[in-house]
Amino acid sequence: RLSWVGVEGSLVAMVAETLHRGGAGVVVVGGRGGGVVGELHPKVAGAFDVSGAVYLIEIDLAELLPLSLKPRRYQALPRYPGTVRDIALVVDSGLAAQSLRRLIESFPLVAQVTLFDVYTGRQVAPGKKSLAYRIVYQSPTRTLTDEEVDESQRQILERLHRELGAALRT
Repeated sequence: RLSWVGVEGSLVAMVAETLHRGGAGVVVVGGRGGGVVGELHPKVAGAFDVSGAVYLIEIDLAELLPLSLKPRRYQALPRYPGTVRDIALVVDSGLAAQSLRRLIESFPLVAQVTLFDVYTGRQVAPGKKSLAYRIVYQSPTRTLTDEEVDESQRQILERLHRELGAALRT
C-alpha cells in the first residue's frame, strides 16, 4: 500500500502494485490527503491491453472543495494611474528586506512595493548588501504630480536612513 504518513483523509487506499514505484505522489492540502497521482504500473496497464505510459489521478473533491470555497475579496481597478520609481539601498547585510518594505509601505501614497534585486559583491562594502525596490505611488482620488511623488520618495529615503541606516546606492 502507499504510505499515508502524516496524511489524514478519506482516500481510497491504493495498492502499491497499481502505481509505478517511484512515480506516484499524494496530493496534500492543508495537511490533509486530497488525492493520489502517478504512473500506472506497466503490469496493470498490460492487463487492460494498454501500451505505453498511462497516468492516473484520483482527487477527493469532497475533501478539497471546501478549501476552494473561501470568500474572494473584490478590489476595483484603480481609476487613476500610478507612478513607478525604483530605488537601490545599501544596508547592513543582517538587516531583513521585509523591514525596509514595511517602512516603505507605511507611507500613504505607496500602493505597492516589490523587492526585485539583492546584491552583494565588489561594488558594495563588506558587511553590506544592496536591496533594490520597485515602488508604485498612487492615489485613489487623483493623479499624482511628479512633485508629490518626489516629496514622498524624499521622505521615505530620509526615514529609511534615520531608522534603518539605509543609504541610496550610487
